[in-house]
Amino acid sequence: MVAPFISFHLVHQQLDEREVQALEGVCAHRHHADACIDDYIERHQLNTGYQVRGTLKEGENLFGITDPALLRHTTAYFSALRAAEILWRKAEPPFGFDTLLDLHGELFGDIDPFAGMLRTYPEGIYCAPGLIESQGEGILFRLQSDGYLDGRLALLPGYLGDLLALHPFARGNRMVIHLLFEQMGRFRHWQVDWGALDLRTMAACEDEAVMGRGRDLSAYLLPAICPKTQSGSTR
Repeated sequence: MVAPFISFHLVHQQLDEREVQALEGVCAHRHHADACIDDYIERHQLNTGYQVRGTLKEGENLFGITDPALLRHTTAYFSALRAAEILWRKAEPPFGFDTLLDLHGELFGDIDPFAGMLRTYPEGIYCAPGLIESQGEGILFRLQSDGYLDGRLALLPGYLGDLLALHPFARGNRMVIHLLFEQMGRFRHWQVDWGALDLRTMAACEDEAVMGRGRDLSAYLLPAICPKTQSGSTR
């Protein structure tokens, strides 16, 4: 069975039978992501000798993939495999800005040569690149002061919107920020019911929150958050 967090982020990608079996195996701790990624590279004959020439902004990738659909699929599949391995590990604090960088590097490092590196160019309404680190550290320090939302789950949508407004990376922001909160919840014994949420609706609400209109995100997300007992079952 694929973890709900992963299924939520894969909803718009159609995995083939071999990919599904591989992902289920990693989720069940029967397979290693490295072996599954190597198998995919071989099956699709990806260019492992490609020399990266582009920049962070240009969307370069480690295999020189130029087909947008293949790049989206490969990125989604590889990051799902890595997320499965991360979710097997014990979630432990601190969940600081360095944690966010490390998670991004681990999720996307198999495809993105700039994984774990902060955005260095202006991007629309999002945080200026020179302020991303200081702003991010401040947000995560406040999250730590709030006990990683232990008993304060109503604050989650606000913090989520604040981190998304940073847009710290060129790609993969939504998934890695969601994963950071997933790890906090595992540590503090609360969880998001990802199966109760729709990715497109969630993204639309998050975009509104980035614009300073967080009411829709709170209304949509909060009913899907619930505390857990120490054994992991919901109360």
